[in-house]
Amino acid sequence: MFEESISRSVRWFKDFRADEDGAVTTDFVVLTASVMMMGAAHVHDIATQSVVIADRVEDCLTEDIADLLVGGDPETYLANLQTAAEACSSR
Repeated sequence: MFEESISRSVRWFKDFRADEDGAVTTDFVVLTASVMMMGAAHVHDIATQSVVIADRVEDCLTEDIADLLVGGDPETYLANLQTAAEACSSR
């Protein structure tokens, strides 16, 4: 069913592209406007989710990774880094 729908859409697009009547220009304007409106409708969702992701990264950096010991022995540093990575990935 899905493949049939795709092939029907591809056929429609090829016919649309090959048609040279004046009404095709109007169809193209309406089609372009609808695609632009669908894109504009999702801008808010994308912007909101990118802020959420940025906040999670900031929380991870300030709460988990900031507690790491930069100086000291490498074993302690690696253990703390692994603990911070696990804490950040669980968010």
